[in-house]
Amino acid sequence: MVNDLISVIISYYNDQEFLYDSIESVLNQTYLNWELILINHASSDQSRSIAHSFKDKRIIHRDLAINTGASGNMLVQEGLAVARGKYIKLLSADDILLPTALEQLIHAATRHKAALAFGNISFVDAKKKPLGMTWFSDREPSNQPEYIYLRRFLEGASVFPFAGGLIQTDALHGIRWDCVSVSVADMSLWIHVLLNGGKVTFVNDVLALYRTHDKQMSGIAQLANIRKRAGLEDMQLVHSFLQGPRSVELLQQMLPQSPFAGLLSMEDTEYIPFVMAHYFATQGVRPSYRLAGRLALVPLLSDPIQRDKIQQKFSWGLQNLRADMLREPLYIYNSEEGNAKNASLGKLCYLLLRKCFWLLTLREWRHQRRTKKRTTL
Repeated sequence: MVNDLISVIISYYNDQEFLYDSIESVLNQTYLNWELILINHASSDQSRSIAHSFKDKRIIHRDLAINTGASGNMLVQEGLAVARGKYIKLLSADDILLPTALEQLIHAATRHKAALAFGNISFVDAKKKPLGMTWFSDREPSNQPEYIYLRRFLEGASVFPFAGGLIQTDALHGIRWDCVSVSVADMSLWIHVLLNGGKVTFVNDVLALYRTHDKQMSGIAQLANIRKRAGLEDMQLVHSFLQGPRSVELLQQMLPQSPFAGLLSMEDTEYIPFVMAHYFATQGVRPSYRLAGRLALVPLLSDPIQRDKIQQKFSWGLQNLRADMLREPLYIYNSEEGNAKNASLGKLCYLLLRKCFWLLTLREWRHQRRTKKRTTL
């Protein structure tokens, strides 16, 4: 009979509308061997009073002095500092567990010896009204091989339902914590576990209700802010991958389109960081991915021993990287200054006249011709 302790971690900040439901859903679990760690992220509303209104001895309270925003993994670290469970259940303060959630998740994890277990979740509105969608039917299917999910992560997809997850505590050892990202913070946790050979299993039953509302940091109402953070967060996600999987076999399953992964023998694990960096630099799905890949190649190619090994193994080196930079330049600019909608009418007229002058005098064509000649020298 399974009776391992589960540490449920809920962090909250001004969540007085939802927090009671979230805490109560933990107390109503059919699985009884749990502890609940409630982290008050310096709330200024009635959230703390709501949290302390529950008198169950299994509840642990932690109060943070300041609010640092939705830095998800930093709050996970706060919870892990006091967690005693063999398994960790992360739950947002606006989500709700169904009564058998912990029971079904821990039985699935132990039965399949999995580091990660995910149950299906149902989308509801702020008033808990069903929206007619579930994660496994409308977002990502369950019961796929681990390498398939890693491929989806490479594409920037969030493939696992956060509210439905359970993670083995030991699987978090040695993790590189991304405490800056908001939208992709949980993705870096799942990637770490899978790259280190952790297995994932699924419960197809709906085990949690995922609320969608305007206050969510990852909701559609925050789309403008999500886009502003996307470049840095994308690069952080790439860093989660750059440590690479432990085995060449998993690398080859992840990157069937890589020109170099297939050249490796099972003993060639020392080349995994280069193959991962090269993949992102040349085939990353977003410019920020490709930039992160190029930056990761720099220290590899700056070390003379590694540079020579890479050149001999793959016939690829500094000249190839420089050629890629010229063939597909990646530009960084100030989004406010470079955005036409923020320019004055006078500046817009000037830019329009300058463009017309360039076209009429064939300067654009001559400039492109000179650039092409330089790149072929």
